[in-house]
Amino acid sequence: TPQSIKITKIKLGGFSNKPLNDFVSSIMRLPCRTVSPLSGIVHKKTAGNILFVVEFMKTLESSGKNILTYSLAKRRWIWDADSIAIMPVSDNVAGLLLKRLQCIEETVLKSLIIASCF
Repeated sequence: TPQSIKITKIKLGGFSNKPLNDFVSSIMRLPCRTVSPLSGIVHKKTAGNILFVVEFMKTLESSGKNILTYSLAKRRWIWDADSIAIMPVSDNVAGLLLKRLQCIEETVLKSLIIASCF
């Protein structure tokens, strides 16, 4: 019976600064001390929510504003911390994903809408 099923709720919090810094260091392949300023800003923007962190980092890289880019000359990632710090951010992951969808070309978006029906 439904009343006999025990449900346990587990609350998952966001990453604290140190684990988030380790994560950013790992994905950017740079030392922790180098990415610490960036990961600090990202933590403030995302509250350490890892899904939000990943989507936010993708947004930074794909913004076309050279906020987060790979420098072939330096052979490493570079970023504009001031621009990231003042960048507006959605209150949730869904808002961030919606914003990214709005940047997709209309023909691609129509194809995605049709494909989602199957």
